[in-house]
Amino acid sequence: MKKIFASFLLASLALGSFVACQSEKDFLTEKPKAQFSIDNAYQTSAQVLSTVVSAYASVGALNYGITNAMQSDEMTYFSVFGASSAIINNWSNLGNWSGMNAKTVWDTDYQIIAYANQALYACSLESITWSSEAEKNELKAEALCLRGYAYLRLGELFGGVPLVTEYSEDLRFDYQRASREDTYKQAIEDLTFAYQNLPEKPEIGRVGKGAAAIMLAETYLASGNYDQAISYAQECYKIHPLMTKRFGVRADPKDTGTYLGVPNYNAEGTVYSDLFYKQNPRLKENTEGVWVILSAKDFAEYSANSSVIRTMTHGGYAPALRDVPSLKADLQGSYTGKPWADGKFDNIYGKVNGRSTSIPAIMGAGVPFTGHPSWFATVQVWDDEHNKGLDDRGKEGVAIRRLYPVTNKEHPNWDKQDNSKPYGTGAGWVGWEGLERTATNFNQAMEFFQISDKRVPIDAWGYDENTYFSSGVFGARIFRDWYMYRSAEAYLIEAEAKLRKGDKSGAAAAVNVLRNRANATPFTADEMTLQVLLDERCRELFYEEDRWATLLRQEPETWKARIWSYGMWSYDPSKGVLNKNAKLYPDTQQVDASHGAISPELKWDLWPIPQTYVDLNTDNPEGMKQNPGWE
Repeated sequence: MKKIFASFLLASLALGSFVACQSEKDFLTEKPKAQFSIDNAYQTSAQVLSTVVSAYASVGALNYGITNAMQSDEMTYFSVFGASSAIINNWSNLGNWSGMNAKTVWDTDYQIIAYANQALYACSLESITWSSEAEKNELKAEALCLRGYAYLRLGELFGGVPLVTEYSEDLRFDYQRASREDTYKQAIEDLTFAYQNLPEKPEIGRVGKGAAAIMLAETYLASGNYDQAISYAQECYKIHPLMTKRFGVRADPKDTGTYLGVPNYNAEGTVYSDLFYKQNPRLKENTEGVWVILSAKDFAEYSANSSVIRTMTHGGYAPALRDVPSLKADLQGSYTGKPWADGKFDNIYGKVNGRSTSIPAIMGAGVPFTGHPSWFATVQVWDDEHNKGLDDRGKEGVAIRRLYPVTNKEHPNWDKQDNSKPYGTGAGWVGWEGLERTATNFNQAMEFFQISDKRVPIDAWGYDENTYFSSGVFGARIFRDWYMYRSAEAYLIEAEAKLRKGDKSGAAAAVNVLRNRANATPFTADEMTLQVLLDERCRELFYEEDRWATLLRQEPETWKARIWSYGMWSYDPSKGVLNKNAKLYPDTQQVDASHGAISPELKWDLWPIPQTYVDLNTDNPEGMKQNPGWE
């Protein structure tokens, strides 16, 4: 069955780009297209598995670093071309969130539900032979776990939604939204069956008992049942203990080899950084990975399967340093050339295997369409007020890169920087404070920002050698697995549930398990608040969690305060101003709400129901009413 799952996964990953192109009637039809009657299309259990794998492909299409990067308190958007589609105008149009809008999320979650319902129907067919009742129940549990996940996300983001729990070939226009409470109840029912019937140690890439447990914990937390949330969170990290010692591909001091000129052994690495290197998420020794989405393992696997296996590229999440015109006078002098004019990696470290290249991330070959961290996520979340200083999760040159070496040999700063160590962080490496930020080059300075090694490798070791020398911004590939859930999040769910019960000491104890691992100063019970927990989730789960699901299960006053303080802004490239009162960078020109581009009032508490489906529900118009604030 393992080989069958892997084979079907390769085929189904090709569907990732298809999901975003569904017709507007797909939700109402709610079934995947099929050439045959479902009653005669399924003859074997492997065919049922193939349908479940299609649901996995839809999950991957939505969560492989996409919904995690939508604008929020952690993320902003800045388009180097000033494209209005990359800006949330007045925070009133979720259709403009860099293509990943509310309708796409809705469609994909219902695609997951449709595949799950089809698999569940197939499980009931007498024509299929099963090796055992346990095999049948396990596959049903897998389908229900994926459906439960989809209803959990829909409930968190949209509130009450139509509950579709049976396969149907009928086109319907009479859907009825359930309440948010009933949506969560449906997720709990599905996930409970999954928890009871899934194995503790599933095949990598598939959901198991631990995944069902953490999703149950999250659903019970959202429902207000804090005791159950605590119980299932604890079950999750019992099955998946937190990693506390270094492991994997860059943790062996005896490994003296190199890759793309970078030592395999990262002496400055931490157990936290080890969690994200290449295929470390899928290693058996990695007990923390609860549910992992698999990437192509390497270029050979990627090429052998028609390049359909999901991979990462740095492009939308890396700065465009090549456009930054100059540094401050003490570094730039009277020189008029750009510090990162040519971006040549070999200007500093020589050629790699006799070939010249530019390192896409460090040397500034990104185009920051997507994943531009906010000033809060870059700086404030690590400062003394929020975190009592940096810890391993924000370690410069290991987990995060805020400093970049000048690559132009003619630049005056070339002789000032310490290039004795590959990928060093010594004197002369330039950060935000080293940039000249006058009115004439403000737009280009805005293209400078940090990268996180979770999403963009902070050195060349994380890239693929076969595509590393490709020309163009998006040439290089990153073959890296992605976490849907780590057991670290179970501690944060437990902490929030205990805090909401009034147990501040218990909340602090849960959070400090993560902080102790990261060499962070522990929090006291008196310091525990919901805002502190949301800060901690940013430090631990940045780029991993579905941030909006986390925010919208909070009380509106809690998450709106964060959006207004850290995330509500709209950049006008023609004027070089930020039309809001929250900081992107500490010295950029600020414009208050009277400017007219931003209203301080967020009139909505949930994402909008896609208007397409409100309009199409003609047989029951009252059943698909729009969420307040979006009418």
